[in-house]
Amino acid sequence: MVKSRRIRLVFSLFLMVSLVAAVILAQTPVFAADATPTSPSIAQPTLVLDSTYPVISADSGQSFTFNVNIKYAGYDKKTFDLALTAPPGWTASCTAGYPVAQISAIQIISTDITTPVTQSVTVNVTPDLGNYPEPGNYTATLKVSSGDLSQTIDLRAIVRAKYEFALTTATGNLATQATAGDTNHFSFEVINTGSATLEKLNLTSTNPEGWVISFTPSSVESLGAGQTSQVDAVITPPQGKTIAGDYMINFKADTGSISQDMDVRVTVLTPTIWGWVGIIVIVVVIAGLAVLFMKLGRR
Repeated sequence: MVKSRRIRLVFSLFLMVSLVAAVILAQTPVFAADATPTSPSIAQPTLVLDSTYPVISADSGQSFTFNVNIKYAGYDKKTFDLALTAPPGWTASCTAGYPVAQISAIQIISTDITTPVTQSVTVNVTPDLGNYPEPGNYTATLKVSSGDLSQTIDLRAIVRAKYEFALTTATGNLATQATAGDTNHFSFEVINTGSATLEKLNLTSTNPEGWVISFTPSSVESLGAGQTSQVDAVITPPQGKTIAGDYMINFKADTGSISQDMDVRVTVLTPTIWGWVGIIVIVVVIAGLAVLFMKLGRR
């Protein structure tokens, strides 16, 4: 009897110890035999390119200037190569510093992986000499690289049509002569110096009262970019009302939206017949004076 109680007591103690052990084991984390501690990840260097104004508009023939920020965050000093790709018919270059110098690489020193260091460069995109690009979009690409670290940025030039022309002469001489009462010819040129075709250039003049001026052709119907149109101006000063001397005439060409003018000095000459009349009058006066002196001398 006593022995049975001892057995039950031992068994109860065993159950209690087992229960406590189970509770302790349940609250203790279990590690796999091959598990290793996880090390924190190491931040990698970064390179970012941006521009406040990556898209610019201008008239055809003009240059485009972009400011590009190069942002590098790392642990060291790096030299970055600068490579530019320009559209066909264009030239691109990078400049920086003062005085401004053309560069093909830039050095950036960074010691803080979390705070980028910024260096700025200027990208100049210019049409080749004599090239007036058609209106449209033209993209230049800047690539910044150092080893495996590389970024690119696209810079877009929007070319607008350029409406522009000039009035001039083949020799640059803006003076001519005219005879009163006669038709006198003066030739000049209308040159399209823009990048778009000009339509319907009306020709007019501002001249002294009574003068008659006409043009051949009377207007320039269409003039393509870079083209020249010859115009013949017929100038007729009124006979008998025009005194010999210099006069100013203003020629003007107008498309309705843009216009150009040109001042021409016209020197009016006395007609030949009036020159002979003057000579005859002088001869008659001299002859009369001679006769008078002869009669007075006889007395």
